[in-house]
Amino acid sequence: MQTEKPSDPKPIQALLCGSTVGAIVKKAQLLNKIEHSLSTLLAKEMARCTHVLNLKESCLILTSNNSAIATRIRYREDELLIKLNRMADLPEITRIECVVRP
Repeated sequence: MQTEKPSDPKPIQALLCGSTVGAIVKKAQLLNKIEHSLSTLLAKEMARCTHVLNLKESCLILTSNNSAIATRIRYREDELLIKLNRMADLPEITRIECVVRP
């Protein structure tokens, strides 16, 4: 009795295209890119304490474990929006929310 050979392996991108997992991976890559871009705009102490949680309806949601840094980000929202929106390969961001999570 002969068993069927599995087909040739497919590239991971081919398996992920159009799937729910693929959409999640794509969103995670986008959030990672935004976090990296944001870290270049913030001072090191601020970047270490600030992380991207989500991008929902053009609103960038950040978290910080330090309320003083969250306040500084809120004060710099307009400046950060202008600089982030000038960066290539990022979607338009119209608002920034910063949540404190100790």
